[in-house]
Amino acid sequence: SLENVLQKARIFISRNHALPAELEFAENLGITEIIPCGSSGIKVGLIASGEGEIYVVSGGNTGEWDTCAPDIIIHEAGGIMTDMQGRKLVYNKKLLKNENGFVVTNNLLHEDVILALKKIF
Repeated sequence: SLENVLQKARIFISRNHALPAELEFAENLGITEIIPCGSSGIKVGLIASGEGEIYVVSGGNTGEWDTCAPDIIIHEAGGIMTDMQGRKLVYNKKLLKNENGFVVTNNLLHEDVILALKKIF
């Protein structure tokens, strides 16, 4: 079942900037493998290489410079990066922050992760 698939997923969180809501999100889905890791690029690379399935940043503290290269890398690997509402990230905005956070998945779980996020955030 889908619930089992999500529970077996591995989620990356920031080693230094994880928000309580991100941990709560993982726990609400029943995800037990929560992996703290530095650098958004490294976390995206690990998902691109199949070593994890989900990475969620719910806050608006990251900049376009944090996501532009990882966005291309995950896309080329068959994954997806969107904002927390499931919309494609927009670049070259006046304010260079990712105000709506971002979500990276292997693409197979993306829709379900976005739906789960909408219930919490």
